[in-house]
Amino acid sequence: MTESKKRKISAREILADIRSGMDDSQLKRRYGLSDAALASVCRKLVQAGVLTEAEILNRSRSEADVAESYGRRKTTEWQCPACNAVSSVEAPECPACGVVVSKFLARQKPETGTPIFVVEATIRPRKGWTVVLCCIAALTAVGGFLILRSGQKGREKPPIVAKDVRPGEATRAEPITKFPTETEIDPYSGERVELQFSDQGFPLGLPVSEGFALHLFETPGPDQGFKKLPPETAAKMYYDEFRIAGRTFRVITEASDPPKFYLDANGNGDLTDDPGPFMGEKSGLVPNHYTVQLPYPNEETGVPYRMWMFLSRMGGVRFYPACHWHGQIDLNGRTYPLILFDGNADGDYSNDPMGIDVDGDGKVADTERLKPGQDITIDGTVVTLISIAPSGRWVRLKFSERSPEDEEKTDESKE
Repeated sequence: MTESKKRKISAREILADIRSGMDDSQLKRRYGLSDAALASVCRKLVQAGVLTEAEILNRSRSEADVAESYGRRKTTEWQCPACNAVSSVEAPECPACGVVVSKFLARQKPETGTPIFVVEATIRPRKGWTVVLCCIAALTAVGGFLILRSGQKGREKPPIVAKDVRPGEATRAEPITKFPTETEIDPYSGERVELQFSDQGFPLGLPVSEGFALHLFETPGPDQGFKKLPPETAAKMYYDEFRIAGRTFRVITEASDPPKFYLDANGNGDLTDDPGPFMGEKSGLVPNHYTVQLPYPNEETGVPYRMWMFLSRMGGVRFYPACHWHGQIDLNGRTYPLILFDGNADGDYSNDPMGIDVDGDGKVADTERLKPGQDITIDGTVVTLISIAPSGRWVRLKFSERSPEDEEKTDESKE
């Protein structure tokens, strides 16, 4: 008898196919695998640390397929509240992003402290009932869809609410728009206050939503306009476009050690004549921190922007801003800190409110957040926010004394 020959499969290729959304039948057909062989490959990818069991379980497979591959099991997963990284055990400090969980939760609103990050799932293979349950679920979904659609007929479409916001964070019921334009307020009036860059995220408990970054395509798209590429190395390169700071940039990420991030800042399609490449702060393409230099209107040089990039369960590579701008104002012998944070993760600070820690509690309450055109009274002085630089480098403020009429109105409201 001759020994059976083992088929060699590229882990990188099948991992990319799994994450691209291929189902089991497509994977088995492409690589000539049986059910048992596919399950073995998945287990080896999990053991190697390049694929998580959660990714396998969340794929579009039937309960019977999952049960056949993995048998009856019970898994417990802990999810980091900051970066959504998953671990088999609960940790006081996230092994992926390094955030101290207790401190992070303390900075959030009270309701976000609820321990909702432990998930238990029990899988029991019951072949006889699988088809019945699937049919019932499908009929229920179709019936619910038809009822909902008939009830919404003739109505206006509801506003789109952002889906990429963690529990307890602010959500948006409409697309982000610019704050008051130049026709409404003079952006050049008032006093210009310069701010300083900080490579720390989530300042003073401000909320944040994650932004979409990359798909990690292995070849450039025919319409993406890549004209000149960096020199080839032994490391794998990925090609994509990144929408940030009001523009779409061509980008290349290189899975070297440390990884590299190329950004076509001048938009000419040449990835060799721009600042960079920007290095990841540790080994591994994602998850990782990157600090890039972004071009902004009316800025002579690139402006730093630090972000935490990670593979998201919602698809692709997403990011959280891991930086902010800070300064201070002095009023009547007291100092009040100013904060700009890109809470909507779009790289533009001019559509985020400015925070002032008026009461000195180390947080920014809703009443301490200003949009251009709004004001706040601090120790008898009216502070009006005139404008915010899209880069975050400065704000313009107007200072005026509170009038006696305003004082009388306040006294009346107290009574």
